[in-house]
Amino acid sequence: TDSRGKEKLMKLSFSIKSTEPTIAVIVETYKAEIVDVVISQISARSSEELLTVGGKNLLKDELIQDINNVINEVTASDSKIARNNVKTILFTTFVIK
Repeated sequence: TDSRGKEKLMKLSFSIKSTEPTIAVIVETYKAEIVDVVISQISARSSEELLTVGGKNLLKDELIQDINNVINEVTASDSKIARNNVKTILFTTFVIK
C-alpha cells in the first residue's frame, strides 16, 4: 500500500549469487519457503519505501539474511554446504503500479 492506504501491485524478480555451486538445486527444492519469506518482507513495507534506493538496498540486505536463514535451516544436516552462502541479490524486475 501507499501512505494513503491505496493498494499497489508489485512484480519482482531477482537473481541470487552464491558461493555454493548447488544453489540452483537448493533454491528450486525449497522455492516455496523462499517465496514465503520474500512475500513477508515485501508485505511489511510501503510502496514509498520500496521506491527509494535506500528502501531497495535494505530489502536486498534483509532478503539475503532471510534466504540464508531458510537455506541454513534446510541444509543443516549437510556439512558440505557452507552456511550463509547467498552473497548477493540482483533485482532483474522491480515494478510497482
